[in-house]
Amino acid sequence: QNTDYKWQLGMNTDNSFRLYSYGASAEVLKVDAAGIVTKPLQPAFKAGMSNDVTLSSTAPVIFTDTGTHHFNTGNHYSTSTGRFTAPVAGIYHFFSLILYSNISSGSLMYDKFYVYKNSTNVAYASRRGAYVANTTGNAGYYSDWATVTLNLAANDYVYILSKAETIHGNTAYTYFTGHLIG
Repeated sequence: QNTDYKWQLGMNTDNSFRLYSYGASAEVLKVDAAGIVTKPLQPAFKAGMSNDVTLSSTAPVIFTDTGTHHFNTGNHYSTSTGRFTAPVAGIYHFFSLILYSNISSGSLMYDKFYVYKNSTNVAYASRRGAYVANTTGNAGYYSDWATVTLNLAANDYVYILSKAETIHGNTAYTYFTGHLIG
């Protein structure tokens, strides 16, 4: 126990070590007898979109599916607001893939979505082009993605903002994911 650093280290009867936040009962790190490290407070999520959504203007994208092949470790991603809220300060990594549908050939698909931190745009979607049938997409589908690593303070939030378009509801094609790196 070291109150200067506000951590408490203990050995368990199963020969594992656990690190607790001093004065709290929350386990922040465990090293089992085999040397495997687990961090139960490590926030991570993958949320998908299971239904088509048509946005009539620029709006947050709300990914509502965190079940089956998706997850929401720590419940820091909100399926009602579309926001991930950082529970602790640290470096986080985010990725989003969005499949747009009902796109007409010749439609410009520049900057269709953005990654926002609080009220600031921090990344654009990566693909910049026009939808050309059977060339840049098929059957009116056009995919785009964004990835960004951010330094977040506790309670900062991250979300996806899309321009008006129809987003295809297939959780294998349309999702938002993020996790704490350290």
